[in-house]
Amino acid sequence: MACEATAIVKTAIVSLGVIGVLGQPVLAKHAKTAEPVTTQSAPLATDLAADDPATAVEPTTTSDPGVLVLNDAIKLCQLVVDNRQAIIGALDDGGWNSDIDYDVGNAPFYKEISADREYEGAGKAEIWGFLEDYPGYEMGYCSFEILSPQVKIDLSMIDVLPDMVGELIVGDEKTNGAWRNDAGDVGEANIFIHAFESADTFFYQISMIKNLNK
Repeated sequence: MACEATAIVKTAIVSLGVIGVLGQPVLAKHAKTAEPVTTQSAPLATDLAADDPATAVEPTTTSDPGVLVLNDAIKLCQLVVDNRQAIIGALDDGGWNSDIDYDVGNAPFYKEISADREYEGAGKAEIWGFLEDYPGYEMGYCSFEILSPQVKIDLSMIDVLPDMVGELIVGDEKTNGAWRNDAGDVGEANIFIHAFESADTFFYQISMIKNLNK
């Protein structure tokens, strides 16, 4: 089961090796109210943006809620930091209550996103992220959190991320991990990931700094 789960997540995160940002801002004011839905992975990005190969993933067939949560954390947060239009459809179709706001704070140089939904068998998840524009650079951040998760989430599956190096510390009560990409392979983007898991919290975060001059 562990090997199968690793393979499933690996297909879902291949997009980390291909980084791109749309030329125009894609986050606009958007709100949705939805009832809690059963545990399922967010819709395939290929269905939402067929011309967007950086977000393409393979279908997932597992019903393991821990694998599905980690798959969604990686995939949705990647869409946020990539500034991808597909995030709007992924949140809508995944049953998320979302607020995507471009007219906030230091707009047009800052935009923000927040969303939440209930995962059956796992708990309530919250996403929060932002994008900041600077001369020649763009910075993105996204976090995915579940307080008091009802399922154990295997962070060792993150070790299959392509072009990433990291360290995973497994303890009796908590697992911590930190990773970064090999900037030489990716070129214009630096990616940093933190994740930790315990009986109190599952937390995944990704930060990306993109050099638009390269």
